[in-house]
Amino acid sequence: RSWQSEALPAALRILDRKLSTLAAQPISGSGGEGEGADVAATSSASVVRSGGARTKSAIRAALARDRLRSQAAQAERLRQRVELLCDACARLEAAESCGSSSVPQAERLLCDADEMLTALDAGVKELSAEQEELRKSLSEVSSGLEQQIAGYQEVAGSQAAKRGQLEEEKSQLLRRLEEVNMQLAQIDEETALWEKSVRELDTKLKQSKNHYQELIAGIFCQQKRLADEKLRAVTCKECAHSALDVIRGEERRKMQDLAVQLRRRRADLRRSCAAYVRQERLRVESASECLGGQPPAPVPPPEASAVGGAAGAGAVDE
Repeated sequence: RSWQSEALPAALRILDRKLSTLAAQPISGSGGEGEGADVAATSSASVVRSGGARTKSAIRAALARDRLRSQAAQAERLRQRVELLCDACARLEAAESCGSSSVPQAERLLCDADEMLTALDAGVKELSAEQEELRKSLSEVSSGLEQQIAGYQEVAGSQAAKRGQLEEEKSQLLRRLEEVNMQLAQIDEETALWEKSVRELDTKLKQSKNHYQELIAGIFCQQKRLADEKLRAVTCKECAHSALDVIRGEERRKMQDLAVQLRRRRADLRRSCAAYVRQERLRVESASECLGGQPPAPVPPPEASAVGGAAGAGAVDE
């Protein structure tokens, strides 16, 4: 549709040039009354020289044949003009019927921008809620692990104090050396296990913190991306409003221009059709005179189709 409306001015200019060329083209066999008088004089002179073999009716038939050729050429030129004007009116009517096809597209673009903004707002709200839940989970896990680490550290401190007391007793009580050594070995094993557990819990705490921090960073990036998309959607909506205003103004101007051109072409078509019908009537009368009062021959199909098209255009205009 758009390329047809863009090509319409060039097509109308081509049709105008054809009409101008057709109007400026000289008509063959239209020499006027002077040439007809010369032909009549020549014919009469030839009749006189031939000893009066032809009558006045033969002279009138010759003049009627000349007039028939002139009127047939005039009718052909008017038929071509009517065909060109019918083509121009058809193109203008087609452009007028499909002129408002760009406005629904701009309105659909505006509706899509509104739906995009609504979806982006819902996504931002969902990501914010998920971020709050992750923060609460991180705080709960961190507090539990820190409490366990503090408990293990307290146990390890108490065991260290107990170990110091036992070492003092070792120096004082050699008799209980074996028993104390066994207790020390047991305490060392338990301390090693507790330290290992502390290290594992510390590593787990670091991993949990890193995991939740990565999740929070990812959600922050998603929020920033959604904010950028929301800004682009708002800009797209503003551009859609501007494009809709421009398209509506252009459509109003184009429809006014098409209406003016269509009125002018229709008026020219009516005048050309009337002139064409008059010229065809004169041609038929001349043909009748040429045939010596016999009924006229049927009109050829191309001329009949042109007359029918002109009559149809006149009926549409009425």
